[in-house]
Amino acid sequence: MLPACDAEGDLGLRGEGLPALPHPGALAHREWVTPDEPRKGPGWQRAAPAKMAPVRDRGAAAGRARPAGTEPQRSAGTGPPTTYAVRARVSAAGGAHADAGTETIMIDASWGNRPSGLPGPGELLAAAFAACLLKNLARAGQFLSFRYERAEVDVIARRQDAPPKFTEITYELRLVTGEPQRRIDLLHRNLRRYGTVYNTLAGACDVHGRVITSPVPETAPGPSRAHPDGEDHRPG
Repeated sequence: MLPACDAEGDLGLRGEGLPALPHPGALAHREWVTPDEPRKGPGWQRAAPAKMAPVRDRGAAAGRARPAGTEPQRSAGTGPPTTYAVRARVSAAGGAHADAGTETIMIDASWGNRPSGLPGPGELLAAAFAACLLKNLARAGQFLSFRYERAEVDVIARRQDAPPKFTEITYELRLVTGEPQRRIDLLHRNLRRYGTVYNTLAGACDVHGRVITSPVPETAPGPSRAHPDGEDHRPG
């Protein structure tokens, strides 16, 4: 998926009639107001908590057993997991891999050798941040009805040696969408506010980025009805 919602941001954006995204855990533990209901005042109503479909264990469904102790721990009801686990292994020769979800990821866990080309801790951290942004983009598509055709994100993580830590994470999210700028600004605020990985890293280093959009391409006109002789004989 730390800082709470600021009152100024809510007032500034909800004036457009567009709600900020509820925190993913909020749906399982409290009620929230839907866009069609009055915010406050006499007779205002709260919507019942949204029902989320249970997340199935794809590994178990496929007949692949998880390593003991790596099952995700889920919150009460059908909410998202609150505990995540992976198992990583390495051999004396240097080959390393991590079991995450139902996948096995080859990773670079060597020291003092030439880069192997496999993702190391830095790339895996940047990938987790990118996945957090894209997951929250999908959530925005559901809760804010934010429409887009495709998205891609570049993430750069910078570190220092003494003391060893990451000092800055920058990102550029590129969207193909026809949404107006006010909706794009609303989306970006929700990405910054409700990302679990985003908020965790923002509490430890400088995190900042931007959202760039390009318009949805117009549908190409259909093929012309050509004459059998190969020439176009449409009138005009």
